[in-house]
Amino acid sequence: MRDRYLIVQGAAGSGKTSAALQRVAFLLYHYRKTLRSDNILLFSPNPLFNSFISTVLPELGEENMAQTTFKDYIETKIGKDLKLENPFEQTEAYLTSPESDENLVRLAGIRFKASLEYKHLLDAYAERLGRSGLVFKDILFRDQPIVRGREIGKYFYGLPASLSVADRMEQVRDWLLRKTARFAKTEREKDWVLEEGELLDKEDYANIYEKLQEKKKFTDETFDDYDREELMLRKIVINRRIVDQTDSP
Repeated sequence: MRDRYLIVQGAAGSGKTSAALQRVAFLLYHYRKTLRSDNILLFSPNPLFNSFISTVLPELGEENMAQTTFKDYIETKIGKDLKLENPFEQTEAYLTSPESDENLVRLAGIRFKASLEYKHLLDAYAERLGRSGLVFKDILFRDQPIVRGREIGKYFYGLPASLSVADRMEQVRDWLLRKTARFAKTEREKDWVLEEGELLDKEDYANIYEKLQEKKKFTDETFDDYDREELMLRKIVINRRIVDQTDSP
């Protein structure tokens, strides 16, 4: 678990996948307090392979993890702005396309993107972004800034350059969560929050009532139920609204 990478290597049919999934089951069992199956994503070569191994973890007594192909994963990340070429169509085009001028350009692009030179360009680009060039957007709530994009960028590039971009992104995430929590604590005292709290579902009120009764069993605090209920209502409203608005594009 402490090692960053584990490589399972072997010939076709030697049991690499079984060994990897046995390892996953081992980690899920021994670290069940900090690791869940939904923290793990398995990349498969194709959907048929997904179906083939989908029963392995359940047979080992663990919940199944998310499975996808790399193409499907990339498509969910880039959205509808870009079209991702099917790898099978690309292979067919590479092997069978007539050598017209248009196809020659396409085939040259495929060869280049499969080369080490292209990889080195991507590595250099990622390294440059570690020094400058990343653009961060404002995080807004009800048209009010929680934190400005330029402030996020200043924090990111103020972190030690020895850290990778991914590690710095994790620190930025934690920093933003702290700032958002402080903002939510202030915002929930406003009148609009309580007004929206009055429109919550009956199920929300039932859950609040249960929590209030549970707290009475384990605390001697004299805080009135009305004040407790109002505070819980405010927390529900502000947390939901922040999640809804900050998740939207």
